[in-house]
Amino acid sequence: MTRAALVACLILVAGCGGGGSSGSATAPAGLLCDPNAQGIQLARPLPGQMGVAITTTTIEIVDDGNLDQLYSLTPQFNLKLVDTAGDQDTTTALVEVQDPTGQQPYGTSSYFYQGTLTQSLIAGRTYSVSLNATSLSCTPLPVTGTFST
Repeated sequence: MTRAALVACLILVAGCGGGGSSGSATAPAGLLCDPNAQGIQLARPLPGQMGVAITTTTIEIVDDGNLDQLYSLTPQFNLKLVDTAGDQDTTTALVEVQDPTGQQPYGTSSYFYQGTLTQSLIAGRTYSVSLNATSLSCTPLPVTGTFST
């Protein structure tokens, strides 16, 4: 299936062709959440950062551009965290944020999104982060970069 066909399928399934939809949609098996994302990486904490405080309350990502579902449907996404022990956490719905002092890996096409953790981080763990669509069933899209507490 071509990238364009996957995007069209996701848009159709997500019900974003206008008025929205009620209930939850189901994406074709194996479809990644936001398959047309050009590049998403961890912004805060920084990729590879060690010694992140367990009192950290937000996770921030940076996206390459604004031509994907994350940009147009931001509140329908959150972040899924999985640590080295297999424990999982999610953030609240993402919101777009300004981060003029943050890393700008994509230059002027860097868009920042932040979610608030629903649980505290656990000391001595390494966390990987994925982009998750809350309004449909899809495979969370891995975010480049991990961090450790």
